[in-house]
Amino acid sequence: MSDLYGTSYFQSVRDAYQPYGNVYALGTFLNTNPRAMEADEFQLVPTKSTVTMFDLLRQKIGAPTFEDEFQTNSAKYRSRNKWIKAYLENQFHKNMAIGAEGTEFLDGIGNQAVEHTLRLVKVVDQEYNVSYFLLTGLAVLESTVDELINAKKMAQTDDPFIMQDNKLALNGQGIVAFIRALAADYFADHIQDDELQQLYQYQNVGGNFMTQGMIKEAPDAKETGRIGYLLTTTHQWQA
Repeated sequence: MSDLYGTSYFQSVRDAYQPYGNVYALGTFLNTNPRAMEADEFQLVPTKSTVTMFDLLRQKIGAPTFEDEFQTNSAKYRSRNKWIKAYLENQFHKNMAIGAEGTEFLDGIGNQAVEHTLRLVKVVDQEYNVSYFLLTGLAVLESTVDELINAKKMAQTDDPFIMQDNKLALNGQGIVAFIRALAADYFADHIQDDELQQLYQYQNVGGNFMTQGMIKEAPDAKETGRIGYLLTTTHQWQA
């Protein structure tokens, strides 16, 4: 019997994207170059462990290597985040800069299925305080939480998914713990308790991955919406 931690609230959503059998082929892609963030569009690059995992899965079904996939379809693994900068500058009335982005993409799907993407964007204000903007689908959020818990990078008790009045809900403290764990994993940013400030929530975020702006879907929209969070901190930017 497996000792791995895992929940299955959104398993049926993940089942739609499992070409390798019972595997949700999710991998980490990063760009930590602040200058790249100034471009209208930039490339996200898979981590070594992501390439290794994708290649092993592809080998089982006789598919070409992920290196071939990435070279041929690199546009699937690109991003835009200038609109996040503009949105937050408008909300907080201060100058912002984007320092880095980390994203979870599915092998072969990338930015083409927005509900199966998770992105954490590192934002720096004019006082050099760092904030973290999380935008994610629920199924990929659940999967990434499970991975961090199994990797001992996050406590099981910090799982943000909770049952409340017989309904599934997201716990704010769990989201804060998740963002801190992901910031450490992606950017080696270790946010201390006394550096935490405020958590802002954005619900029913529609649009596609490359959309320029925050499009809010109606709560009863048929399209699978995303949720967003901004965690502000006093953690200082270090170039």
